[in-house]
Amino acid sequence: MQKCGAIKLMRGLWAFLLVGGITMAHAGERLTSQILGNGLEVIVVENHLAPLATIKIVLRFGSWVESPEQNGLTHLYEHMFFKGHNALPSQGAFLARARQLGMVWDSSINEEWMSAQFTLSSESLSAGLDFMRQAVQYPLVDEDELNREKQILIGEMARKETIPTDHLSRAVAQQLWGADFYHHRVLGDRKVILAATPDELRLFQLRYVLPNNAALLVVGDVSSEDVFELAAEAFDSWRAGFDPFPATPVLVSNPPGEIRDTVVVQPVHVAHMVVAWRGPSLGVDTLGSVAAAVFAVLVGQNTSTFQRNLVDSGLVLEAHMDAVSRRYSGEVSISATFRPDNFWEAYGAVIAEIGKFGDPNYFTHAQLINAKTWLRIQNDFERGRASSYAHEIAARWAGAGFDYHRDRLDRLQAVTPEDIRGYLFRYVIGRPRVNAVMVDQQTLRQQRVVKSSLTP
Repeated sequence: MQKCGAIKLMRGLWAFLLVGGITMAHAGERLTSQILGNGLEVIVVENHLAPLATIKIVLRFGSWVESPEQNGLTHLYEHMFFKGHNALPSQGAFLARARQLGMVWDSSINEEWMSAQFTLSSESLSAGLDFMRQAVQYPLVDEDELNREKQILIGEMARKETIPTDHLSRAVAQQLWGADFYHHRVLGDRKVILAATPDELRLFQLRYVLPNNAALLVVGDVSSEDVFELAAEAFDSWRAGFDPFPATPVLVSNPPGEIRDTVVVQPVHVAHMVVAWRGPSLGVDTLGSVAAAVFAVLVGQNTSTFQRNLVDSGLVLEAHMDAVSRRYSGEVSISATFRPDNFWEAYGAVIAEIGKFGDPNYFTHAQLINAKTWLRIQNDFERGRASSYAHEIAARWAGAGFDYHRDRLDRLQAVTPEDIRGYLFRYVIGRPRVNAVMVDQQTLRQQRVVKSSLTP
């Protein structure tokens, strides 16, 4: 996913690198993978810049595997991951051991995968792997701790609902995904969360927390040979189970068959606009996925036709494009902000710009090369921090496997103008989409915006 803030940061870093003539290098980095007998894939990235190691477990399950009656259980399970296990049967004991090892830990969940990781001294690698083994294989789902986490999760949901852009994102997802919307409500449903029982979470664990549905990542100042040997020993007792997906396949509904308009009213001072499409799926259209990533960066350049026509012209305050690649279905979107008194002119300019994407002269060869250079430098920066790099590898492994991560940079560098235009015509230009705007009540009235239609 290309985020506007990250793009702006990378522009500045890129300029610094080019002017200073500095080459990002990660001496001694080595990327290897091995699948253990129980199906657990162990991925090791040697990077000897600092005496630290990040240990991460990633599992292919998230809100995509939930039914409407289960929406939020995977998120609740993620909250319970670092709550104790057989060897450390209380939260206090768990935290005491974490402090003893000097660990910094985190966990995350999204539509398609859950992960948990911690970073510690590389000298404690063996102890860290054993700590992760216990947490994965023998988690405790204590009812009192579960009830406390329910309230934390409900509070997280309440905070998110105070953010106006969250209301816009929700409206877009509802229109874009229709019957599958709940799959994208990763936080979950309040009623489901409050009614959840320890047994329900244990059923998720039995079905999806399996070595043959997981990868173990170790990134940092380690030896691949040592990691493979220690991991094989530590996780030998973790038994493989039945592949959960043939029995409960993930089904994706058809995309909207028409353009859908939606208007959100919130107390905002500028108008926000999102245009969204269903995008390419990883593993189904890998070329489309990498072409989408390149084009999103390309139009984010200050010199791009997109930026000149929309931002430099003064029509919009800010505009960017995102491309999210997922295993089951991706998402492509354009976001823009503009002055309320300029609503219809700015809105019309963004819509008109989409129709220009297919022009063979919409971008130059130099701009394409610049976009690829930006992606290569971004990759170098990812590699410089073990914890964030582990997260990127996990996302790519969950979406399309280790080979996709290993070859991704080469795939990005090989994208041609024809690949980009092919992607645009398959997914964007003339394709069903969602047009959404968010304005305040005054703009709604003054600009005569109709909630059900964005036709001036």
